[in-house]
Amino acid sequence: GNVQIFDLDKPIENAKVEVDIYSNIEFITNYLELAPIDIPNFDRLMKLSGKPKFNLNLEFPLLLSLKMEEITYKANLSFSDETFDKLLDNYLLDKTNVIIDIDKNEVKYSGSTFLDAMPIKFSGTEEIKNKFLINNIEIDIRLDAYYLNNKFPEYFDSLKGFIPLKIFYNSNEEDNEYEIIGQGSINEFSMETSLIDINHNFQKGNLNFKMKGFNDYSSETEVVIESDSFESFIKVFSKNKEIIEIIVDRLISEDQN
Repeated sequence: GNVQIFDLDKPIENAKVEVDIYSNIEFITNYLELAPIDIPNFDRLMKLSGKPKFNLNLEFPLLLSLKMEEITYKANLSFSDETFDKLLDNYLLDKTNVIIDIDKNEVKYSGSTFLDAMPIKFSGTEEIKNKFLINNIEIDIRLDAYYLNNKFPEYFDSLKGFIPLKIFYNSNEEDNEYEIIGQGSINEFSMETSLIDINHNFQKGNLNFKMKGFNDYSSETEVVIESDSFESFIKVFSKNKEIIEIIVDRLISEDQN
């Protein structure tokens, strides 16, 4: 790192400090806890693992009574080919590459990873407004049939192929709610389910869904599937991550309406 002092001809001198660290994330988060900066959602950083490259830039006036809000800072964390096992509950993120940029207003990040061998690209922001955390994330994932079959074996008779999904997630800590919106093509996907008598076999079509999560750990999901072979509108109600009710509002196919 290095230190620069400037504005020597002015009433108040200023300083720039640059620090470069290549170490375990535990050392870096311990260092940041002692640093005179306030990072939005700092707890999230403590769930990361591995050995990132870290760069921190500080700029501040040389005052004896320096206040934290007078310090301008920018930080950068860069992870390469890491495995995260604490970031998402019960999920292992493998071969993760991510760049995180942090300043006093927000955290920005982007990268790629693998979840159960499914490739994922993501980007997002975290910021504090009115003392509450706001999250916005955009995700591209190749959702493979075997993942759905393993997660919901009781709902499908046969699954093949994949769905390229684009997912948008946003949450506001003040409301204690979140929303997930997803859309994708089902042209490369095959599905049979006797539960609601659907048979889709790689025909052209689209999947759209919207989930709203509430502060009592419940959620409501609306799923719309439109293809050459059928149309459906389904509502799913969950509590504590368990499905408690499925309502088929509309199901139109060659055999039924």
